[in-house]
Amino acid sequence: MQALFEACKIKKNLEKAGEYIKALGNLGCNFVVLPELFNTGYSWNPDIFEAIRVAQEETNVMLSALAKEYNCVIIAGVGRKVSDRYYNSAGVFPPNEDPLFYDKTHLFRREKELFTPGKELKVFTWQNLKFGCIICYETGFPEIARTLANRDVSIIFALFAFSKKRRHIYEVMTRSRALENGTFLVASAQVGKGFFEFNGYSRIVHPSGRILKDAGEAEGIIWCEIETDEVKKYRYQEIEDSHAYFSNFRKELYEL
Repeated sequence: MQALFEACKIKKNLEKAGEYIKALGNLGCNFVVLPELFNTGYSWNPDIFEAIRVAQEETNVMLSALAKEYNCVIIAGVGRKVSDRYYNSAGVFPPNEDPLFYDKTHLFRREKELFTPGKELKVFTWQNLKFGCIICYETGFPEIARTLANRDVSIIFALFAFSKKRRHIYEVMTRSRALENGTFLVASAQVGKGFFEFNGYSRIVHPSGRILKDAGEAEGIIWCEIETDEVKKYRYQEIEDSHAYFSNFRKELYEL
């Protein structure tokens, strides 16, 4: 989904997200994706700490209930407090299971004044499908996506509150990470005038680098069916338009 989620407008943000989740759930979507810090809105203002404390439990309860109701996995950008630390996280809410979290490991500019960086990359599994999450700025680090791909993920979910001023970066990196790794990349972005003028252009990118769906600059939802069997083709098979980078990768030559 793509929308503007306003800073510290928790009730409004949750209500808006709930409507979009229900719309996608009624379409039978297996995965529903929300942007970075959707529940609190994106900001570098310390007021976000109070918003995180207020929103955390309500967000978890709402998303867990909707995941159960629509039998889908909801992946959402949330702020969360653990002990005395705050994290910019991707919450993974499977139906009938407790939520899991990936904490943003590479913080952008003044995010470093607010959040604690995560300590590890994570792979999640649902119904034998492996997937990973990256958050906004992290998409620019090829090593993250490659590490997830090496751990056999088929889909990378990328959650954004990305500035429109840097759109040229977004255009290149969302397609490049899919292409380089032979993986699907599903991007959910904020859009409109908030803390930044947010970029929008939520999209679903094929392992070939082709854009399957794109939301442009409007609020709303996009969806499509994907064939995860194509991941193996584009990583390993030298046929048709496949790049087969993983078949020809020479690990002994590279340093990270």
